[in-house]
Amino acid sequence: MFAELDVVRLRRGLPAAGLSRGQTGTIHAVHAGPPPSYLVEFCDARGLTLAILPVAEEDLALQWSRHAHQERPA
Repeated sequence: MFAELDVVRLRRGLPAAGLSRGQTGTIHAVHAGPPPSYLVEFCDARGLTLAILPVAEEDLALQWSRHAHQERPA
C-alpha cells in the first residue's frame, strides 16, 4: 500500500490519459477501497500537470517514499 506524497511510476501505459508506461507521478490521496486506489498527479519535465486521475494499486510501482527517507531519532 502506498501513502500520500509517495512518488510512483506506471506499470502500464494509460493511453486514454496520454500517459505511457514508466511515467512518474505523486500520490495526492489514498482511497482505501476495496480495492485500494490512489489519486495520482502526473507532470511533465517542466512540472506542468499532464493528468490527475485515480489509478489502481496494481498499476503502480513505488519510485520514492518519504517514509523511507525520514530521519530516525538517535
